Amino acid sequence: MFTDNPTIPAQLEVLLDVVHAMRQRKCSAEALRHLIQPEGLPGVKPNSAQVDNHLAAARELELVKADENQDIRLTYSFRGEHRAKPAILAAFDCIALANANVEKWAGRFYAYMIAQEDDFNGGQAAVEAFANKFMVDLPSSVDKGNPMNLEKHRALMRWYPYVGMGWVDPSGAFNADPTERLRRALPVIWEDERKLDAQEFMDRMGRACPELDGGALFNEVTEALFSASARQCTQALATALRRLHDEGVLRLHCPSDSKGWSLDRAGQSQVTGEASNRFDAVERVGRRSKA
Repeated sequence: MFTDNPTIPAQLEVLLDVVHAMRQRKCSAEALRHLIQPEGLPGVKPNSAQVDNHLAAARELELVKADENQDIRLTYSFRGEHRAKPAILAAFDCIALANANVEKWAGRFYAYMIAQEDDFNGGQAAVEAFANKFMVDLPSSVDKGNPMNLEKHRALMRWYPYVGMGWVDPSGAFNADPTERLRRALPVIWEDERKLDAQEFMDRMGRACPELDGGALFNEVTEALFSASARQCTQALATALRRLHDEGVLRLHCPSDSKGWSLDRAGQSQVTGEASNRFDAVERVGRRSKA
């Protein structure tokens, strides 16, 4: 798992930019170390492994591979100027979040966090206690080897904001808000439809984003914490849906007599321009995605 290592998203971008710049030249792992982590750089020691960690993350995310000469090459295509972040986001979505084979805890821990009614922020002791509680609450079917801990938590708190799953406020507290993650998934959720009833939208969203309400990873770790029969979105998802509605990316249809999914946890006020805060249907009205 690359979150076992101190991989920083911005530094992974740098590595991919360098690999792109060297696409016509020799680009071995050793060459990357000399370019990105030269020996004379302040703080670099003989056993420093920053580049190796970033390269391992790039390989796990299938962003690079070795060619027949063992040179490192990008695996993805792009138009115009090279930008690494969209490729990293796409890889994180489908590799680190869509299943647990590469990153065992990235999706599961996020699902567990957003299903909680209590605050999951705090100092080191609180974070360790929360990570331990997460491990205890996992179903017996989940392999608990290489358990979630404080170091993995620190790593995920670097990645979650980067991939649009929340933000850190001035006090250092993480606020779960998957607006950008959901925005990227909308083309898959909509397919060719213009409008989906609430349950169909939730089912498709769970397949596209398994760490969110109703997804496979969410259901796996929240069985004792969250009841889908209540038709009440987590605060994180409710926040994202309200924001996308307010931006005009989608429209939540919320009639006054709705028995649909509730957005109460992100505020009991009516959805903007609607008669309630329960949605019966979701309509595509804006751009499908945002770069």
